[in-house]
Amino acid sequence: MFVACAFAAPQAPVETLKFVNDIQETGYNFLYETSDGQKRDETGTLKDAPPTEDNPNNKVIDIVGSYEFTSPEGE
Repeated sequence: MFVACAFAAPQAPVETLKFVNDIQETGYNFLYETSDGQKRDETGTLKDAPPTEDNPNNKVIDIVGSYEFTSPEGE
Protein backbone atom coordinates (compact mmCIF):
# COMPACT_ATOMS: atom_id res chain seq x y z
CA MET A 1 0.00 0.00 0.00
CA PHE A 2 2.84 2.41 0.78
CA VAL A 3 4.34 2.01 -2.71
CA ALA A 4 1.01 2.80 -4.38
CA CYS A 5 0.68 5.97 -2.29
CA ALA A 6 4.20 7.08 -3.21
CA PHE A 7 3.42 6.80 -6.92
CA ALA A 8 0.14 8.68 -6.46
CA ALA A 9 1.86 11.66 -4.82
CA PRO A 10 1.52 14.90 -6.80
CA GLN A 11 4.42 15.69 -9.10
CA ALA A 12 5.96 19.12 -9.63
CA PRO A 13 4.69 20.86 -12.76
CA VAL A 14 6.91 20.51 -15.82
CA GLU A 15 8.29 23.83 -17.04
CA THR A 16 9.51 24.73 -20.51
CA LEU A 17 13.15 25.81 -20.20
CA LYS A 18 13.83 26.49 -23.87
CA PHE A 19 11.62 26.77 -26.96
CA VAL A 20 12.51 27.73 -30.54
CA ASN A 21 10.22 27.62 -33.56
CA ASP A 22 12.04 29.40 -36.38
CA ILE A 23 10.44 29.09 -39.83
CA GLN A 24 12.21 30.42 -42.93
CA GLU A 25 11.61 30.07 -46.68
CA THR A 26 14.46 27.55 -46.86
CA GLY A 27 13.35 25.41 -43.91
CA TYR A 28 12.82 25.49 -40.17
CA ASN A 29 14.38 24.81 -36.78
CA PHE A 30 12.29 23.57 -33.87
CA LEU A 31 13.49 22.65 -30.40
CA TYR A 32 12.36 22.48 -26.81
CA GLU A 33 13.73 21.47 -23.44
CA THR A 34 11.68 20.89 -20.28
CA SER A 35 12.50 20.76 -16.58
CA ASP A 36 11.87 16.99 -16.45
CA GLY A 37 14.72 16.29 -18.90
CA GLN A 38 12.80 16.05 -22.16
CA LYS A 39 14.60 17.48 -25.19
CA ARG A 40 13.70 17.57 -28.88
CA ASP A 41 15.62 19.21 -31.71
CA GLU A 42 14.47 19.12 -35.33
CA THR A 43 15.74 20.89 -38.45
CA GLY A 44 14.00 20.79 -41.81
CA THR A 45 15.81 21.98 -44.93
CA LEU A 46 14.11 22.61 -48.28
CA LYS A 47 16.05 20.82 -51.03
CA ASP A 48 15.75 20.23 -54.75
CA ALA A 49 14.58 16.82 -55.91
CA PRO A 50 13.80 15.24 -59.28
CA PRO A 51 10.31 16.33 -60.43
CA THR A 52 7.50 13.81 -60.28
CA GLU A 53 3.83 13.91 -61.18
CA ASP A 54 2.96 14.46 -57.49
CA ASN A 55 5.79 16.97 -56.92
CA PRO A 56 6.32 19.01 -60.11
CA ASN A 57 8.08 21.84 -58.23
CA ASN A 58 10.84 19.34 -57.37
CA LYS A 59 11.24 20.38 -53.72
CA VAL A 60 11.38 18.17 -50.65
CA ILE A 61 12.02 18.79 -46.96
CA ASP A 62 14.97 16.92 -45.46
CA ILE A 63 14.30 16.50 -41.72
CA VAL A 64 16.97 15.63 -39.15
CA GLY A 65 16.49 15.59 -35.41
CA SER A 66 16.87 13.95 -32.05
CA TYR A 67 15.03 13.55 -28.75
CA GLU A 68 15.89 12.66 -25.16
CA PHE A 69 13.84 11.73 -22.13
CA THR A 70 14.23 9.96 -18.83
CA SER A 71 12.24 6.73 -18.52
CA PRO A 72 10.23 5.95 -15.37
CA GLU A 73 13.10 3.61 -14.45
CA GLY A 74 15.50 6.57 -14.46
CA GLU A 75 17.34 5.62 -17.64
